[in-house]
Amino acid sequence: MRVLAAAGVLAVALALVLCLLRGAGSSEPIALAPDAGPAAGAAGGASGGGSAARVPGGAGPARAQTGAGGERRSPAEDGEHSGTAALRGRVVLPDGSAAGPGLFVLATPGRTDPALSVVAARMATPGERGCALTERDGSFEIRGLDPGQTCALIIGGAGWVGTQRQWLARPGQPAGRYEVRRLYGALITLKEPGGAPLRLHGDLLGQRAGRASLRVQDVLPLTGVAPSAVLAGVDPALLDAPDLGRRLLLFTAALDAREIGPIVYRADLPGYDPLERELQARRIEQGLAEYAFELRPSVPGFGSLVITLVGWSGPCAPFAGPDGQGALLHLRSELGALATFGLGTIEGGRIEVEGLPYGTWRCALGANQQPVNSRRGATPEEEVVIGPVPASYVVDLSTRATIEIEILTRSGAPYSERAAVIFADQQTIGRGSRAAHFRAPPYRLDGLEPGLYHVALEIPFKAGTSAEHPRQVITRGGACSHVVLREE
Repeated sequence: MRVLAAAGVLAVALALVLCLLRGAGSSEPIALAPDAGPAAGAAGGASGGGSAARVPGGAGPARAQTGAGGERRSPAEDGEHSGTAALRGRVVLPDGSAAGPGLFVLATPGRTDPALSVVAARMATPGERGCALTERDGSFEIRGLDPGQTCALIIGGAGWVGTQRQWLARPGQPAGRYEVRRLYGALITLKEPGGAPLRLHGDLLGQRAGRASLRVQDVLPLTGVAPSAVLAGVDPALLDAPDLGRRLLLFTAALDAREIGPIVYRADLPGYDPLERELQARRIEQGLAEYAFELRPSVPGFGSLVITLVGWSGPCAPFAGPDGQGALLHLRSELGALATFGLGTIEGGRIEVEGLPYGTWRCALGANQQPVNSRRGATPEEEVVIGPVPASYVVDLSTRATIEIEILTRSGAPYSERAAVIFADQQTIGRGSRAAHFRAPPYRLDGLEPGLYHVALEIPFKAGTSAEHPRQVITRGGACSHVVLREE
């Protein structure tokens, strides 16, 4: 009897294992939820009032639900032999009802948002590859996708927005259900007393022209300028505007109100008195709520800093970012306040940076690569005094080294998405390592001590990369070393 009972238990266990294996083989692809985070910014100023403005912009996080399950299709149905795949879904409003016809749905390769100009151009051709319009019941079908590709799914129109990162594991992915939310916005313009433009250097990172907070349930501040706002009717030129004195606040909400608020807006720009005001955001299809504030300078003036680079032999540029050459200038005040400015191309090893507040600053130079920590690889700090006469900052790069990393896919094609570079120097090899995370090329490690390094690759959401098989790289002071890492 005991033998029979044991045999019965074993049979049940084997059946469960087989069921689990079948379930794993037919599991549906995972739809990743959109990023959520606090609104960016900070600034300062004076009085203001509200008025309606025409089409504004900037979109961002909208909740999305994972696709429903479905039967596994044959290779022919999945398009594995034809080389194409389709993405099907249904767009719904926050109450679960169909979104209706005419909303744009755009699928773009990769996990990063496409350029706003690209989105605006695709709106004119909704029937082309990677783009579709919803039907009366909110359904859509996007054809012409590559089997197994990663894409960003962007939805918008008539004041509604939605964004989702989606992994297309196979062409026959069943129809998904995607929720859009209302888009609300307010446009703030900052000027000095008398209407003069702000004199602060225009490329102030992180703060721009202020930040806002709104603590209302189910209302989310937008974290950036997601292209779904363009699909919702926002002018791309307004989203890309480089004017430091203009701040566009955007929120998504399941609410169906005409306005949301009160929103607490704060501005704390270097060289200006801080500002705090309350305002409202208007539904995007009804025009932005528009406000104007004055910022009073807290310093006697704004001067310039001449930066000179010496001791660099190349062959690559000493500083580079996603848009080519350039660097970040970090200024730390005597009270510890930090301001970071983006610089243009440093021609001939020299650049003059204007629009810096008068005062004593500790300054450092770093790479403009959009890493998680913008101060990674920065040069040692040096004290400078900004005043009526241009200040000078000489950066000796002969004691610093750079590793330029080229990443290739398994097929040998260039890789250009998110990646993490794991590295260790002679003192830490075998005892610990550091990681640098990148959203896009160039993949560079700047500000290193010269010497021997072990460098390895990790790619998010993918297995089999070379984290356990590092490459050795020897670096020299004032020079750039090149290494190729490949998916394994």
